[in-house]
Amino acid sequence: MKKFFHKVAIVLVAMTASLSFTSCDSDTLTTILGTVIQYILDPGTSYDYKGTLKSGPLKATGDGFNWINSNETSTFSNVTVRYTAGTNSSATLEIPGFTDGKMTVGDITINGLAITESSSAKKTTFGIGDNSTIVASVTVDGVKYDENSISSVYISSLNDKDYTSTYVTSENLSTYISIVFANSEGENVYALNIDYSGSIIAQ
Repeated sequence: MKKFFHKVAIVLVAMTASLSFTSCDSDTLTTILGTVIQYILDPGTSYDYKGTLKSGPLKATGDGFNWINSNETSTFSNVTVRYTAGTNSSATLEIPGFTDGKMTVGDITINGLAITESSSAKKTTFGIGDNSTIVASVTVDGVKYDENSISSVYISSLNDKDYTSTYVTSENLSTYISIVFANSEGENVYALNIDYSGSIIAQ
């Protein structure tokens, strides 16, 4: 598994996110955490969602990225994604592998997701955090790039107005993920964009 520190991939157009930070001392933070956090899903429990996955494989060029398939993006139906709920930095997202034209994608597992609970909206947003790790691979023209080749990972949040919001509830899961792979010289070679939306499978 590979660890990331809030790395952001920009692979299609400029992605913008507005972030705000508020300073709190440890006592204040403890009080806030103790009284506000109400977990929408039970930590340690896995939830399966079935839905639509849109894939966008890209190849790096001298000045950006181009589609590697003639149809540009592909849509896959009835894809089951698993989300294992957790406290902050312990949630996990699992996406099954698939083949999209010239790119074969291995199973993707992202551990240690940073989460934010919203009891009023009854949803949990999640993204890459300081303790996030990923297992992922793509194979193109017989050459495989695994998690050791990843140069950046991006998961959108509710602040990204131009992209799918990333959240999970007791009914739905929606996420936009971008992963960029580099060669042994550190040059970006391929990228994969995944846009997923699904509904929970009754347990």
